[in-house]
Amino acid sequence: MKSIRKVLAALREGDLLFNLLEEGDKVGVGLSGGKDSFALLKALTLYRHYAHKNFQIVPIHLDLGFSKVQIEPLESFCESLNLKLVINDATFTKDVLIAHQKEGKHLPCSICSRMKKAAMVSEAKRLKLNKIAFAHHLDDAFETFFLNLFHGGRFSTFEPKMELKRGGVTFIRPFYLVKEEDITRLAEEENFPKIPKICPADGKTERQKMKDLIKSFKNEFPSFYGNLTKAFLDYEHFSLPFLRYEISGEKTYTYTLKPLLSAFEARTYLREEVKKDEKSFLVLKKEKVVASFSYQMKGYHRILLYRLRGEKEALKEGIAILSEKLSKTLVPLYLELKGPLSIKKALGFTLTTGRNGQKIYAKTINH
Repeated sequence: MKSIRKVLAALREGDLLFNLLEEGDKVGVGLSGGKDSFALLKALTLYRHYAHKNFQIVPIHLDLGFSKVQIEPLESFCESLNLKLVINDATFTKDVLIAHQKEGKHLPCSICSRMKKAAMVSEAKRLKLNKIAFAHHLDDAFETFFLNLFHGGRFSTFEPKMELKRGGVTFIRPFYLVKEEDITRLAEEENFPKIPKICPADGKTERQKMKDLIKSFKNEFPSFYGNLTKAFLDYEHFSLPFLRYEISGEKTYTYTLKPLLSAFEARTYLREEVKKDEKSFLVLKKEKVVASFSYQMKGYHRILLYRLRGEKEALKEGIAILSEKLSKTLVPLYLELKGPLSIKKALGFTLTTGRNGQKIYAKTINH
């Protein structure tokens, strides 16, 4: 019972931090037959009561066309949780992977991952689900981080929550802060079914190398895992040169703009969910944040400004700096503003008629 309490506590921490599960959600849960997916399904059924959230759970197994997974243990496990397993026919995956396999290499993991996500999205649409939960845990996030660092030259890992606008669903990873060792102990305590792995590349991938590397670090430096976990969530002390990047404009301005360079950074500063296609800025005065705003492109020459907060004079200059930058390539530049009437007037936006006949506050910049 100790392990399930640890898992549920970490699940709750991730849910509160990243707003993963909401009342009325219909969540498809990928059930591969591995310990992680069994643990996620078990934990979510308990978490509904633990967190007093009413959301539906639909376990989904993808048949990828490899050696057949033993379905009976999966179905029995779901029935023990009062759930019914859905099986998706994705057997075409095997043929696609074999067609893309390079000589002397294992089947391509990246293509397999994309195809599994596509199959899950298709099943979610059929079942009218709004979220898909994967069992990726904290150790998986670390492995992905080192994969991207060593092979891609970037500091990044997968996100705990990712909205797919075209697919109409949101991917969530409720185990984002759950340690693999706690999942392993939970699997032993709960006596989860032990189903042979069917992936022909299992244990032969670059991810396995990262797993082994992290294990060696843990053995060499006992505090490594705990410090890496802390660093992943320590946004306040995250510091790299590009974070100092500011836009000052060619004219003499009192203020500068600091672009928020990632969705996580934007959420942290703005305290709300942000869209993938929006850009956000902080307005600084001598390195102190005095205002902020966001914008989206609504056409090749038209941008919509919104979420304006802070000092009016700072917002006015901040938008002027952005306009100066954008108007070098977008001529003319049409600015439309969404916000309180007092701000619209203070920033010099005037009431006009939009393309569809609606009344909007806008201004045009021709330089």
